[in-house]
Amino acid sequence: MNKPERYKIVLLSLVIVFMAGCSSGPLPKDQALLDAEIAYSKAKSDPAVLEYATPQLQEAKRTLQAAAQVEAEEDMASLAYIANVQNQIAVFTAETRKAEKKFEELGNKKNTLVTQAHQSEKAALENQLSELQAKETARGMMLTLGDVLFVSGKAELQPGAIEPINQLVGFLKQHTEKTIIIEGHTDNTGSSAFNTKLSLKRAEYVQSALLQRGIPAYKITAIGLGQSQPVASTTTNKGRKQKRRCERRIQH
Repeated sequence: MNKPERYKIVLLSLVIVFMAGCSSGPLPKDQALLDAEIAYSKAKSDPAVLEYATPQLQEAKRTLQAAAQVEAEEDMASLAYIANVQNQIAVFTAETRKAEKKFEELGNKKNTLVTQAHQSEKAALENQLSELQAKETARGMMLTLGDVLFVSGKAELQPGAIEPINQLVGFLKQHTEKTIIIEGHTDNTGSSAFNTKLSLKRAEYVQSALLQRGIPAYKITAIGLGQSQPVASTTTNKGRKQKRRCERRIQH
């Protein structure tokens, strides 16, 4: 082999090596891939993404690693696009789960506040009923006018009845869901028929006092029970006085 031919062979070998070097190995990162890596870094720095969307973030990372190893520009562009979508999914997933958790916390807080409000309302109601001297009976919550009684044989209230009636009005206006039954009672003076009518008049008298003070008619029922339900002996003046009463039965 002459000298010029040897030069040709060496030159051809160098060209082949150079071409082989150019055709193997990963391509330089294009702008789309660089942008996808920036988006990944930004998502990774978000604590919410790390807490709620780690699997989605890992998928984006694997896609970026694969994109950096391809040898075709078309493949790099395709994987960069997929990685960008995966980044967006990770961020969206984190935001959604973060919002769901916040909503759940608000719901729990609301339930706690509602429970506390109910407890407070119940305590206030019990306190008011105590002030009104209410007693739980087999017929429900009963309130008696106490020492404020009726004159024997009459339906008109004695002057001291105004204050307990006003207290009852305040209670009913505050607790609008409550209704009330006014029960009129008498002592055993007079006939049973007379006492039944008199007890109803007494109940209606109290009912009228409540209506005049703004309590709706549909919330009040007046009934007369006459002398059928004594609360004291009828053999003494004191006992008969205690029987001349109106009781208020609170419902609901």
